[in-house]
Amino acid sequence: MFLCLYCIYEVQKIKTINVGYIPLVTGFTALFVSFLTDTLDEVLQQPAVLTVLFEDIFQMVGFIFILLGLKSVIKGYLSKVYE
Repeated sequence: MFLCLYCIYEVQKIKTINVGYIPLVTGFTALFVSFLTDTLDEVLQQPAVLTVLFEDIFQMVGFIFILLGLKSVIKGYLSKVYE
């Protein structure tokens, strides 16, 4: 969970580059919500709908956005290298 917060902090550094920033922040935030829900599920009794929605779906969406953001960053980096 703290790794997601650290990644969100580190992604702030590429905000000025403006390549892949939004998908990366969205993905890491969705993963943080998923991990937080998983942690709270161990402590509190939650309905199964909340667990499925906020844990499983947010985790899947988070990884998809992270992949899209990394693809965008790599594409932007390669375009600058080959200029």
